[in-house]
Parts: sequence; structure tokens; C-alpha cells
Amino acid sequence: MLLAPYLGYDAPTNQPDSGGWAKPDIPRFLALSALHRLGIDCCEALPTLAFAVPPNSERILASTYSYRLMRNFATRGYKVDLAAAHHPVSLISGADDELMLADKYADAVHAVTPSVEVKLIDGVNHMGIVSDAKGVSAVANDVASARTGS
Repeated sequence: MLLAPYLGYDAPTNQPDSGGWAKPDIPRFLALSALHRLGIDCCEALPTLAFAVPPNSERILASTYSYRLMRNFATRGYKVDLAAAHHPVSLISGADDELMLADKYADAVHAVTPSVEVKLIDGVNHMGIVSDAKGVSAVANDVASARTGS
């Protein structure tokens, strides 16, 4: 199950310039990527991605991702990962997602794997998919009726 997913930097579901909500530190990312390829992991806790979050919200929202988290959070690429899925996949997003172009999810994932079930929940935004009653209900219903692939 994918919840309002970021499919990758080149996905058609991204807002132009990430909608201004995320800013990567490209030079640091490239330097840490080069070090990682050399087997040097001393600096992977350094931040490489900053998010536009409200002031004083650090208790509930991450303002940065470290290189390690950013690398582990991402996929190998949504096309590769969806094509490799051996079980049913569903994608649920708020129709009013302010961070992603939710109306583009179906076209993006169905171009790779037509069987992906895409559900857009009206009146729900990006974080609402896990905090709004309609979003949580949609997720719970999907889990309860999950196709097992067997």
C-alpha cells in the first residue's frame, strides 16, 4: 500500500519545483553519494533535504532528512519497483493533496502496472491521508479488504 507517495524526482506526480515544500542540497547530496559509493559512510547523518514546515512544529514534523534517511526513504524508481511487485498494490491519496499532483497517480502507475488500485479520497489533503477520518477510514477499509494475491 502506497499512501500519498513521492514516486521520485522525475515522476509526473510532482508539483513543479516540488511545490516549494522541499529543497534538496544538491552539492552535499552528490558529495555524500560519491563517498557512499567508495564505502565511506561517516557523514550520512548530515541533512540533504529541507522541508518548508511551520515554525515550532519539530515535535510532529521533520524539517530535514539526513542523507541516510533520504536514501532509504526513496525507491529504486517507481517504475522498477512497481514492475517487480509480486503482490497486489494499492495507492491511496487525498484528492486535495497540496504536495503531489494526485490526479496524475493513476496514469503514472497504470503505465507500469495496470493492476494497481488507485483511490483518491475527496476532501483529504496530503497529511490527511493518515490523520483525517476519511483518509484513515479509506486506508483501514483497504487493509481490511486487502487482496492477498493468493
